[in-house]
Amino acid sequence: MYCGCDNAANAGDHVQQLLRFDLYPATDFEPNTAFTYALLEHYHIQSLQGKISMYDYYTSLERMTDNTGIEKARDRYKSFMRVVAQWRHLKMLQHAGRGHDPSGVDGTSPGELAVPCLACPHPAFNLPPNWEMVLDDLK
Repeated sequence: MYCGCDNAANAGDHVQQLLRFDLYPATDFEPNTAFTYALLEHYHIQSLQGKISMYDYYTSLERMTDNTGIEKARDRYKSFMRVVAQWRHLKMLQHAGRGHDPSGVDGTSPGELAVPCLACPHPAFNLPPNWEMVLDDLK
């Protein structure tokens, strides 16, 4: 599965090789399990739009693999939970544009990825300049 040619040193380690082929490894040390980017993106959309739980999604994958119940598939649920949490965090970083910041991901301060509430009053954003002078009954 991994590159074993004479130029293998340039191919990168196992994790890098998996990532190049759109496979997200379950661990970063000698990965034996990987999830496709398509699967992670599909689950992400299903959980947001369809409100499907992680357990139900994973169980449906097991049933699609073998619905007879004769041969039990290996349990990868914990790995799936961990990878989905990492995937969501990477998506938040991506949407915030942190990959192009010179300080990188490590330069992200706590709360920086939070989406501000547009309905809450924020001075100089959605409040008029003289909002402090308005009468109490109009505030």
